[in-house]
Amino acid sequence: MTNCANYVKFKDRIDNKTFRKDKNKNKNFDREVDYKLISENSKVYKVEVKLMGRGNPESADAVIARDTDIFVADTLSEQNKNQLKNLNIKFLEMKNNKNCVKHFNDILKQLKIIR
Repeated sequence: MTNCANYVKFKDRIDNKTFRKDKNKNKNFDREVDYKLISENSKVYKVEVKLMGRGNPESADAVIARDTDIFVADTLSEQNKNQLKNLNIKFLEMKNNKNCVKHFNDILKQLKIIR
């Protein structure tokens, strides 16, 4: 029930509309991300979700190209995990993770998106 209560508070912090990263470069829009999450202090975090299998490290390149802050994936290789840690990108691997909801909540709390 805590997760449902958190969602009710959290739903106003989700924005998946097209966004403009750099309005000064004559761009109407930037590469799209799956979601934007907004922290309590109005910082916008970009979220990318990829359902990929192991052995596809190129899929993580989209996260880097889109300047993503949070990456949610089915499976991540050790190379992906090391690269994401090095870039300070929060990530969640869902496959075989019985606590993925808790781990996602932990990420949201770290970034002050929820309390």
